[in-house]
Amino acid sequence: MITMLIVDDHPIVLEGTKNLFQENEDIIIDTESDATCVIQRIKNKPYDIYLIDINMPLENGINLARNIKAIQSNASVILYTGDDITDYYPLILERKIEGILAKTASKEQILRTVRAIANGEIVLPKNFL
Repeated sequence: MITMLIVDDHPIVLEGTKNLFQENEDIIIDTESDATCVIQRIKNKPYDIYLIDINMPLENGINLARNIKAIQSNASVILYTGDDITDYYPLILERKIEGILAKTASKEQILRTVRAIANGEIVLPKNFL
C-alpha cells in the first residue's frame, strides 16, 4: 500500500490530481491545500510520497520539500509544476528530490512515476541526461 499526500493551493488541480488515483486501490490519497499545515500534519501521519506543487503562496514547494525531509528523512518527494520542469532539474541533485512532473503529464506518466518512486527508484526525464 502506498500512502501519498498531494499538496496544491488550487482546489481544481488538487481534486483533479486526486481523481487520477481513484481506480488504484493500492494508493491511498490525502490532500492539503495549505502548505503551512503540512509539517504539523505529517508529525501525526507520515506518508510514503508527497506530490507537491512548486509554486504556492506562503510556503513554496521547494522549501516544503526540504522541511518534510528534515522531519521524515525517508520521505519521497515529487515536485509538480505548471512551469517548464527543466528549470527545476538542479533540485533533483541539490535537494535530493525523487521526481519532477509537469501538471500536463498524462495519467499514465503520473502513475508510473508514483509507482517507480514507491519502489525506491529515482525518476529522471530523458532530457535530464
